[in-house]
Amino acid sequence: VTVVEETDYPFKETINFTIQAPHDVQFPLELRIPGWAKQFSIRVNGEQWEQGENNKGEMVKIDRRWSDGDRVALNLPMNVRVSRWAEQSAGIERGPLVYALKIGERWEEKPPEEDNWRIRHSYYEVHPTDSWNYGLTQESIDEMNFEVIYRKEKTGLYPWNLENVPVQLQTKAKRIKEWKLYQHSAGPLPVSGQYLYGHEPGTAEVPVEDITLVPYGATTLRISQFPVVQ
Repeated sequence: VTVVEETDYPFKETINFTIQAPHDVQFPLELRIPGWAKQFSIRVNGEQWEQGENNKGEMVKIDRRWSDGDRVALNLPMNVRVSRWAEQSAGIERGPLVYALKIGERWEEKPPEEDNWRIRHSYYEVHPTDSWNYGLTQESIDEMNFEVIYRKEKTGLYPWNLENVPVQLQTKAKRIKEWKLYQHSAGPLPVSGQYLYGHEPGTAEVPVEDITLVPYGATTLRISQFPVVQ
């Protein structure tokens, strides 16, 4: 028996399985429903087999007599979720993935340092070419205003970089000018409450912008815990 799996998981919601067998055969096919999936549905040869709520990582068993060419489709709805982190910041998750701000990258090769035994070979530094100091708007979180956008065409077989990433989220944010670089990294995370009602100088008048979030694993420069602003 051969089971062929076709999917764009973890970016899309459906996993398809095709059974290949020289003759009819009885066996249980077990599928794990991941803990993040609050709901799931399973179709066998196009007909609804089971659907329901998830009990956090349960196994679903399809015990039947299989024929060559039988098809199973597992659908795991990927809803956007907001998690809370340090300084009341917000993290954005969808399905099994954490999302981070899409930041343009400029790579710069640095030479080895003869007098420094730690740096005997050349290395690369990466610098942002875009603004990174954004806070998500409270309205976007309250209304779950996150648009899921899929790329129409695949540009490469490796999806874990900014050029090829197949899915992104778009939402609203404001730049926090007080949040600056500190020792070549993002400075201390602003407390969301300080900016929530726009009391900080200049924050209330900053325009709302559209920002793009991509899967964390596709980024080198990473902002994935966002202050929340009004």
